[in-house]
Amino acid sequence: PRPRSGRPRILWRFRASVPPVPGQRVTWWEGNVAVGPGGNLYAGNTGGTAYALRPDGAGLWRFTAGNSVWTTPAFMGSDSSIWGSLDFHIYRLGSSGQRLWSTFVPGYVVSSPAIGSDGTIYVGAFDAKLYAVDPSTGAIRWSFPTTDHIYSSPALGRNRARRTDGIYIASADGSVYAVTPGGRLRWRSDTGAPIRSSPVIGQAPGLGHHEIVYVGSSNGTLYAIDAATGRRRWSYDTTPSNPFLRVRNNLNG
Repeated sequence: PRPRSGRPRILWRFRASVPPVPGQRVTWWEGNVAVGPGGNLYAGNTGGTAYALRPDGAGLWRFTAGNSVWTTPAFMGSDSSIWGSLDFHIYRLGSSGQRLWSTFVPGYVVSSPAIGSDGTIYVGAFDAKLYAVDPSTGAIRWSFPTTDHIYSSPALGRNRARRTDGIYIASADGSVYAVTPGGRLRWRSDTGAPIRSSPVIGQAPGLGHHEIVYVGSSNGTLYAIDAATGRRRWSYDTTPSNPFLRVRNNLNG
């Protein structure tokens, strides 16, 4: 809402209330705020704590991990949320912020989790692997190796029955990988430069149910890739012509 003066006003503000965990000195907000079931807000903090807030800014709960929480959480209905941390763990937290389980992986977890149609949790880590995790126990069902760290978050493809039929993950090795729900490689598409942006999936116009994977690379180019075959449909170079800006062309969003 805006007052009659036309100037925006702050409705509320929330500061991280938990001191930084050992190894951190700051409490800024590195990741995104997620709107969860019921309209509540969820955000991880560089200081190492995940927070849940009501829409009016009042705190609901907090959970402190061992290091920064940069991921945007995924939600399993209204009773739990899935997070990753730089403390090498994936967490499932209950509706009051209690830890239901935690799973160790040998790398920072910056990638935000995605949840498949059967409940499987997919998330990447800095040990260069994509993980498929059991939602009930936190056990790792399978892992898929790339050749460099995974900063980006997975995107999930769906078939006509709206079942997850593919996991698309980008790696700092410069490639986008299409992996089956069973953990097998379907295709790999290389951009020639590290990828830290997260792929997204759209529908090809006029082709019925036909998905396209879009992803940006650190060479400044946006790619559109056929989700079924891995064939490049097109690419668009966003690199500025200004010689002072040409080196600032990374697409990390």
